[in-house]
Amino acid sequence: MRVKTKFLLSALALFSAVFGWTLGGQAFRATSIRRIADCPSSPNCLSSLSTGGRHWIAPLALDVSPDKAFQCLKEIIRQTQRATIVVDEEGYIRTEFKTALGFVDDVELELDTGNRSILMRSASRVGYWDLGVNRRRLEAVRAAFDSQCGK
Repeated sequence: MRVKTKFLLSALALFSAVFGWTLGGQAFRATSIRRIADCPSSPNCLSSLSTGGRHWIAPLALDVSPDKAFQCLKEIIRQTQRATIVVDEEGYIRTEFKTALGFVDDVELELDTGNRSILMRSASRVGYWDLGVNRRRLEAVRAAFDSQCGK
């Protein structure tokens, strides 16, 4: 019985890695080219990878080196109230922003070297509507980036 369970779990993992099968909304993949994703249908998310409409936000244009851009972005985040950098890897930052009411929103920034830009994504963890909070946040990051990170 134990061997059969291990075999089934291994087969499920292999199937998930090959076909990107999802369970509970989370995709299982062996490797992923992109860390950030498109948005679900709910109006509480923005992504540079969305194909237009209310979920789309333009990426940040890179006029400086990627290293300089990410150092500057980290400083902008550190200066922002109720923001915590959770993941800081080469070409990728994930940050948790807490709203004044205590809700947590996830913000991701990822380098797109092919387009010399930084992709952005901001999504509320709970709730259906965000009342425009995610868009205002990313536009504030854009304004700070444009003014502080050199052009």
